[in-house]
Amino acid sequence: MKMKYKLLPLIYFTFPIIFLLFAVGSCNQSGEKLTRKAYLKSFNCPIKGKKSLKIDKIDLNKVCLENANSSLQGSIYFRGNRQYFVDYRFCWVFEYDLNGKLLNRKVGRGKGPLELPVSAIDAFQFDQSGNAYFMGPNYNVYVFDKNWKRENGFLLEKHYLRDTPVPEKDINPSNLGLYSIEYLKFILRFGRGYFYIPVGGSYPEIYSPYSSIDHYLQCFTLAKFDSKSGKFLELQGRRTPELLNYSFLSQFEFFSYDLDLNDNMYVGHEIDSLIYYYDDKQKLINKFGFAGQEMRCDYQGYSGRDIVRMQADRLKFSYYDWIEYIDETGLLFRSYFKNPSCKYDGLQIYGHGDLFGDINVPKGFQVRYYKEPFYYSNVFIDEEANAMWVYKFTLPR
Repeated sequence: MKMKYKLLPLIYFTFPIIFLLFAVGSCNQSGEKLTRKAYLKSFNCPIKGKKSLKIDKIDLNKVCLENANSSLQGSIYFRGNRQYFVDYRFCWVFEYDLNGKLLNRKVGRGKGPLELPVSAIDAFQFDQSGNAYFMGPNYNVYVFDKNWKRENGFLLEKHYLRDTPVPEKDINPSNLGLYSIEYLKFILRFGRGYFYIPVGGSYPEIYSPYSSIDHYLQCFTLAKFDSKSGKFLELQGRRTPELLNYSFLSQFEFFSYDLDLNDNMYVGHEIDSLIYYYDDKQKLINKFGFAGQEMRCDYQGYSGRDIVRMQADRLKFSYYDWIEYIDETGLLFRSYFKNPSCKYDGLQIYGHGDLFGDINVPKGFQVRYYKEPFYYSNVFIDEEANAMWVYKFTLPR
C-alpha cells in the first residue's frame, strides 16, 4: 500500500526559482526589522483551556469511492451533500455522493467554458459561497460557479522568474517579491472576499530558511489576495517562537490554519503544542492546546540544505499536521503524527480551548468536513489496488 503523507515535494528542496513579484506592500508594516524581544512579545496573550477528556475513541466507517479511472494524484473536497476528488494531474473533478457513489466527471483540461486551461492543478478550494477556485502552475487562478461553469480567471497580480536581483531598497520583509509559496502545505483558505496562500521568506542569505535567523524574526507566513481580482492585499502571520530553540529547523517550520465564518483564524505549527487564535483583524486573542501522546520530539536543527536528511527527519519524528475548525459544531480537530513506531496517529478534539479527546486514528488521518450527523476525513489512496476511500464518524452530543 503506497501512502504519501510525510515526504516533502522535490520543488520545496530545490530552492524555488519561481517567485511572486509585487510592489513593496505596506501591509501595515514600516519595513523596520523586529528585534528578538519584539518578535517574542508579539506572541504574548492569555493561555486558555483545560484538559477534560470525555472521548476516548471514535468508530470509523470506511466509505469507498467508486473507481473513477483517475491519476490517483489529488485530494478530496466537500460541498453540500457532495464530495469531489480533484485530480491534480489530469484536471478532472470527480463528483461523488457522501456514500461514495460516482455521479459525474467535470472540468478537465481545455479552453471551453466548462474546462480548465492549465497543464496541472497546484491548489484548489471552495470559497464561502461554494465557488470553485483552481490555481495552476503559473499563478493563474480560474473560478468556476456552482454549476461548474468557468466565470472568472486572473493572475495573482504579477509574477516573474527570479533572474535578476531584487533592488537593495526593496529588501525588506514587506516585499512579497522576497517570498515563495510553501508547496508542502499549500493550503488555500477563504475569508469574506479574499483568500490566503502560505508563503516563506527565501531570499538567499538574508531570509533563507537554512541560514538566516531573520527568516523567523522578520518574515511573514501568509499572503492575502482579493478573491475577485487576485490583487495582493497584505502579508500576515509569523512562525512559532518554538523554532528559536533550534539551529534552523527548516524541515519542521510549516503550519496549518483554518478560518471560521467570521474570519477568525486558528493556526497550528508543526512543533508547537499550542494553537493560536486570531480575530478577523489578525490580533492574537489567545492560545490553547496540549501536547499529543507518544510523540517523538527530540528534533535536531542544523544549518545548510541537506535534502536527504530533511526528508528522512519528517519520517523519523512526530509533529502536528493539520487543523480543521467546524463552524456547525464549534469543534476544532488537530491531527498529529505519533512516533513512527506507533501503529496509529493521533487526533485531538477541542471545544472553546478545552481538550475533549485525544484518540488513535489511522496513519495520516485528518478531519475535513461535517454534514450532520457525520464528520468526514481526507482521502486515503492505495495506488496498487487502484482504490480510494474516506472515513466518516459521529461524536456524542
